[in-house]
Amino acid sequence: MDFKKTVDGDSITFAVKGDLDMTTSPSFTKFATGETAGMRSITVDLAELDYISSAGLRSIMALMKSAPGADFKVINTSGIVREVFEISGFDRVLGD
Repeated sequence: MDFKKTVDGDSITFAVKGDLDMTTSPSFTKFATGETAGMRSITVDLAELDYISSAGLRSIMALMKSAPGADFKVINTSGIVREVFEISGFDRVLGD
């Protein structure tokens, strides 16, 4: 798993690559939730995410909760990742 952030003023985008699962999600949660202070817009780009588990969904939820009031969206979901979002009801945060 690989992730990176891009900051533009008070907007931040996290790009996630690989698998976001029980093994990798704690690292993503620790990294991402520490970066949201003062951000008005948070985007999670999953264009290169191959797989997401319930632990990965929890990481995204933790990120969303880390910045109450911020505009939060998840973009570029496809395939099995999109299906997991739809089945779990998380598709309401999708921005694509």
